[in-house]
Amino acid sequence: MNNSESNVAKANLGKRRKFSILIYTLSLGIGAVIGFAYVKFERGTLGLSNEMLIAITAVITIFLYYLTLIWYRNMDEFERQSFNQAGNITFHVGFLAFPWFVLHRLELLPMLDAVTLMVCLSFVFLSVYYYRKFF
Repeated sequence: MNNSESNVAKANLGKRRKFSILIYTLSLGIGAVIGFAYVKFERGTLGLSNEMLIAITAVITIFLYYLTLIWYRNMDEFERQSFNQAGNITFHVGFLAFPWFVLHRLELLPMLDAVTLMVCLSFVFLSVYYYRKFF
């Protein structure tokens, strides 16, 4: 690689980081809005029907999927490797939930909450991804 190619790569790295930060911020913002709406709906102050909430959630999910596709296409090779390795590790860590369910059926452990499982798997994914990406 010559010097001009490395300068272009450095310039693109800054653009990719800014774009990644934008997508992360949008995703967190959308998640916060969904969480806020859910809390309001649970308390009965949001006058939306179940069908309307399902439609809004579907539109937001499709939008987040679109953002993820754009983000994934703009990754460089190293970032893509980090992403794929984090996904692979998270997928295999998810199999640890099966023994938990068996132990729950044997009444040795309490029921595993799906949201708790999702948060734990998200934490594993983000930890591996950022470790591979930055360290």
